[in-house]
Amino acid sequence: MKPKLSLCLLLCLMLLCLPACQEKNSSAPSQPAASQTGEAEPLRVLVDFDYSSGTSMKISEVFSKMTVDSTKVKGFTRILKDKGGPAVKLEYPPLYGEERDTYLTNLRVEIMSGAGPDVFLCTAYPSIYTDFGNISGSVAPSYDVEPVFKFPTKAMQNQVFLPLNQRIENAQFMEFDKLTPMVMEAGRYEGEQYLMPTGYLLPVTCYPKSDFSFDCPKDMTWQEMGEAGPELALASTTYASSVWCGFLFNPFVDYEKDEPAFTEEELLDLVREMKGRVASVKGQALPEYFLACLGMGFSDLSKEETLVDPEAFDLDEGLTVVPVYSADGGYQAVVATFAAINANTRQPDEAFFFLDYWLSEECQSSAAYGYMNWQQAAPTMEGLMTSEKPCTYMDGTDMQNRPIFRHWRMTDAVYEEFCRVRENISSVHFATPIDRELSFLMGDVLYGEGDLDVEKLTHEAYMRMKMMAAES
Repeated sequence: MKPKLSLCLLLCLMLLCLPACQEKNSSAPSQPAASQTGEAEPLRVLVDFDYSSGTSMKISEVFSKMTVDSTKVKGFTRILKDKGGPAVKLEYPPLYGEERDTYLTNLRVEIMSGAGPDVFLCTAYPSIYTDFGNISGSVAPSYDVEPVFKFPTKAMQNQVFLPLNQRIENAQFMEFDKLTPMVMEAGRYEGEQYLMPTGYLLPVTCYPKSDFSFDCPKDMTWQEMGEAGPELALASTTYASSVWCGFLFNPFVDYEKDEPAFTEEELLDLVREMKGRVASVKGQALPEYFLACLGMGFSDLSKEETLVDPEAFDLDEGLTVVPVYSADGGYQAVVATFAAINANTRQPDEAFFFLDYWLSEECQSSAAYGYMNWQQAAPTMEGLMTSEKPCTYMDGTDMQNRPIFRHWRMTDAVYEEFCRVRENISSVHFATPIDRELSFLMGDVLYGEGDLDVEKLTHEAYMRMKMMAAES
């Protein structure tokens, strides 16, 4: 009797699980979750951009004062509602410290238990947040900040997000074929789109067009940059200690094996060569240059007298933009921000309405995207940041607390260079805590004092990278 009883129990469990599985994967129209009063619950949207923004405002301020046209201002949720969208509740995680750590821990438990926000709008990389509001003397406290999803690629593999292919085919706002294909590929797993990158960055060195030229080949290597003259050698050492330095290897993480995609010996060789190259470019005769992340507002850096002589740059003539190539060849961009729908959502149609509008040209040129992208990243919609289609950012408020909106565009010559560099991007990746570990190693080796044991430092860092990859 025991075998029969066990079989019956197994069949019962399968029947109990089947409706839940069918509900999660169903493409039928969703029924909005109802509150205790019988009204539809507002769509819960997590918004996590504040710690990485290049502005002093908060995204909540921008969302409350979006421009509709040259004369009207409305809140973002009201604009969405007027377009036929759902009611929305925006949720902003704490910026840093124990409050953020506790929030993220609870959020991850909530998602694992089958709940959580319906939509995620997230910065895609870890960072350092400096709290200038609490300066003591001349020192402001700084905090390591984790993103909501430390390993977005792994989250896709674990089916944390709702698959989007079928819904994208019926989108009414976004124009998917105008979103930079190579960047969108970073949000795809096994042919299915799970994440929608909304901004991407490419750390570059910019020279005056009249002083230096470079044709941005697709197959150059980092090693070849060091042999191609001081301009490229210098460019190859920039951002070596930034959180985006994972572009030095392509790929950076092997997510199938859960380990770094390079050996400890390869890392040691790169670290040693970087140290020698940084020393070799000191004192070299070079044209004027500035460093930037290729995207919205990047060429405005050339107007800052504290960074570079503005007389050296004629933006109507153009710039020569040099990215950092990887040791394996080609250069990578980094996803700066993304949007996704929680696979647990009980309102998939409403969640996609929000996502669809968020990826539209109207949104990608708006002050909300300007907040995310200013001197940080480029929107994924192609054709923006031009004279015909400038991007908007909110430059504070006036004495009457009215928003001040600015419009930013590239000159035709600079935009042409931007497009040329964008076209030759070889791949796009997410910066993770493993990338940050490499940035710490590079910082120690390049700027540490005393007699450093580079081999020991590299070994210890590589062991930590392996552990992080294994636990991802």
